[in-house]
Amino acid sequence: MLDPLKWGWALQMLETLEDKSWVDAAVLDYWLSRRWLDLGKPLGRYITIDWMMLRRSPTPEEVQRFRKLYNLPLTGSHLLEPFMGLVQYGGNHYFVLYYDPHLNIFHALGQGYTKNEMIRNTTNWQDWGIDWLWSGIFKLHGWEISYELDWINVNCVNWVQNGYDCGPIACRVLEHIWLHGFHTTEEDIWTKPPLPACYHRTRLQIANEIHSYSLSSFRLCNQKPKKKPVKEIDVTGDDDSLEEEGEEGIDNGSETDEDEEESGLSTDTDDD
Repeated sequence: MLDPLKWGWALQMLETLEDKSWVDAAVLDYWLSRRWLDLGKPLGRYITIDWMMLRRSPTPEEVQRFRKLYNLPLTGSHLLEPFMGLVQYGGNHYFVLYYDPHLNIFHALGQGYTKNEMIRNTTNWQDWGIDWLWSGIFKLHGWEISYELDWINVNCVNWVQNGYDCGPIACRVLEHIWLHGFHTTEEDIWTKPPLPACYHRTRLQIANEIHSYSLSSFRLCNQKPKKKPVKEIDVTGDDDSLEEEGEEGIDNGSETDEDEEESGLSTDTDDD
């Protein structure tokens, strides 16, 4: 994205990537948005944390803004496609939420971090305090939903975490799914891949890439639009002169405006 609020805040919060520090959501969100774009927008659309954590029903204006941002149809229901994103739970813990619309299953990956476990169709998700999430995300896509909570299926895969690397861990989980796909067992439980034992390199990679992304976005935002030379027009009323000027001044679209950039997550931009 070129939005200076996005990359500017992420750049300002880079210090949270220090070892054994809880990483700020702006840093994780910006890096994940850029990573999804850099990988060519693989299946499993990344929904930024501000939309994932909307906490209420979106307004019509917000629905339009969301759909423009993700290049979705502005009216009607969008095609059912998997999406995923970060959920900030309990104030300072991140986990990945992946939705499979064809099986109508939410996969909570790393929601628990004190023991290794796999839970099919968990019944305690209502205790997480995120029941508002379902209706908000579905309305943004224009999908019809039931407001009866018993229709929601949530499968969990949890593993022991150290208490401060949940953000970098979630980044690696999302990146792995984009690179290798979302694979499950016969019971529709996510197959957890081997994950790094140490996240120093992940933190350093995120810091370096956000710094590079921010510099690139800063340069693009500060480029001045090119000005075409103004041709003198014969104001004496000479029709031939005016006709020639009009023919020569036609813009046939052959020039490429290098400064025209999309803001957001539209299909033709790689900058967040």
